[in-house]
Amino acid sequence: MNHMLEQDEAAVEVPLDATLQEGELRAALEDISARYDALPGGANFDLTTLTFLGGTGGARLDVDASLALIREALFNPSPEARVIELPTIAIEAEAAGIDDLRRAILEYMAVQGFLHDGATTIGSMYVLDLKTGEEMSILGDVAHSAVSTIKVGVLINYFRYQTATPDPDSQFLLAAAVICSSNPAANFLMQVTGQAGGGQAMVNGLRNATQTMIDLGASNSVILSPLWVGPDGSYPIAGRPESPTQPNTSYNTQYDPLNMTTAEDMGTMLGMIYQCAYTGGGLRAVFPDQITQNECQQMVETLTGTRFFRFAELGAPPGTLVAHKVGYGNETVGDAAIVFSPSTDYVFVVYIWEDDLDNDNITELDKWNLIDELARIAYNYFNPTAPMTTARPPVNPLGGAGCVLPNVSTEINLNDIDQNRFDDLGNPVPTACYDWPLCRPFDNWGQTTGTLP
Repeated sequence: MNHMLEQDEAAVEVPLDATLQEGELRAALEDISARYDALPGGANFDLTTLTFLGGTGGARLDVDASLALIREALFNPSPEARVIELPTIAIEAEAAGIDDLRRAILEYMAVQGFLHDGATTIGSMYVLDLKTGEEMSILGDVAHSAVSTIKVGVLINYFRYQTATPDPDSQFLLAAAVICSSNPAANFLMQVTGQAGGGQAMVNGLRNATQTMIDLGASNSVILSPLWVGPDGSYPIAGRPESPTQPNTSYNTQYDPLNMTTAEDMGTMLGMIYQCAYTGGGLRAVFPDQITQNECQQMVETLTGTRFFRFAELGAPPGTLVAHKVGYGNETVGDAAIVFSPSTDYVFVVYIWEDDLDNDNITELDKWNLIDELARIAYNYFNPTAPMTTARPPVNPLGGAGCVLPNVSTEINLNDIDQNRFDDLGNPVPTACYDWPLCRPFDNWGQTTGTLP
């Protein structure tokens, strides 16, 4: 009546009597989230600098917090209070993951014109983060001629079977085999492990070395004949022990069946040396009564003695500690390395093969340069906040650097491999033998003559 007579009427408060289906409200919010969340962008790879860039950040709806705010607003008697802003949660940009490293490597090889899975060119890689155990493989189970990288297995086998501290001559042979890649030294190190077996010590040593690699999990790696020392007669051949696995037969690198490995096998060996040296596991777990932690530390130290100034060394900034074994033949080039970088230590193994080298597009130095840059990509992946944005030029553009050993075997120290080899600037000391065993005058690592050592 008051309303009809246009008279003031007192407000009437009606109590709010309502229910809320929280399940349906949550479903509605989750639908909104699915439609409108801003997902973070993935990491990017810069082909110019070979660096990894983090993706863009994102945001997602905070469903639980939104549910509480909506509940409070709906039951608020004041209409003005029933307006809210849905809260969101920021999502950090994604850092590069191991799959991004794999994609970056494949992209780089493609841009360089190298077909990693072709009929006449094959590239195999294996990378292992030694702190987290995360790994990446590209045709890592494909067999390759191991060339001189097989000496990593020879090194492990020697320490497995030697029963006393190596005398100075044995220490010198270890350094010569690994640092200077001496085949006669490596053959002797295998032969001495077979002397207790009776019969042909060399054949027994070959069998021991192969069995050692199989025992520690590198079951597609073999050394069944002495390493080549010249065309001076026939070489004994050992029978191949049974292996629990076989390499990937979908790809054929025309590998040497008497000296073969895979990138994954070589990575397994390096990882076990590292774990033994720094945690007491790895090789110690497989051969607890035959290999000591100190011996593993000497293996790492010996491998750090390689100063080749290519491959894993050149793929990291100057001063980065790299323990590695280089190998190269007519058609296969490889590097097996442990890199001690600021953010983490990691294994880097690569084999590049090309059939019929003289008639195809990839030259020997192309393969060397390719490995240099693949190593830099791996380093930049593990060190994104301090990457190496430009390539390091090799001191010898036509190859690697000459090897350095002391002139006297008693001056080798497996606990300090640079002793009696280099001065504080990293150059050979006057009493050392540069480009062993030639002992030439130092030519600034080949820059003077430009010759392949």
